[in-house]
Amino acid sequence: MGESFIFRFKLKFIADVSFVGLLNVGKSSLLNKLTNASSKVASYQSTTLEPNLGAYYGLILAYIPGLIESSSSGRGLGIKFLRHIERTHALFHFISTESPIPAHDHKTIRAELGAYNKALLEKSEHLFLTKRDLVALKELKEKLAALKK
Repeated sequence: MGESFIFRFKLKFIADVSFVGLLNVGKSSLLNKLTNASSKVASYQSTTLEPNLGAYYGLILAYIPGLIESSSSGRGLGIKFLRHIERTHALFHFISTESPIPAHDHKTIRAELGAYNKALLEKSEHLFLTKRDLVALKELKEKLAALKK
């Protein structure tokens, strides 16, 4: 008699850059502009429920849908999204200028990344402040100063 096995495969994107951030911060909008991807865009939270890929001058960009607090412990679809970040080289971290406390948003995402896998905190990270057109220049400067601290 032969043996039988059950295999379970988990897909993890291999990409150069992951777009990460809270919900509705502009990640899919930028992916669409840069790569002609067709990620769903709307002005409500949790618009996109699946990760998306795009190519930009030879770089593979992975859009990771918005993370929330407790994503790393299974809240929402967080674990499903976080596993894709493991195989990317760098993080583009998006923070909306609409946020009352952008530094808190940054800490929230960093905490979720670290709680899921400490190695994610060692990846190269670049911050992007999005939706610049929605705040006055003075407010933008204040938020940038707070983030730099």
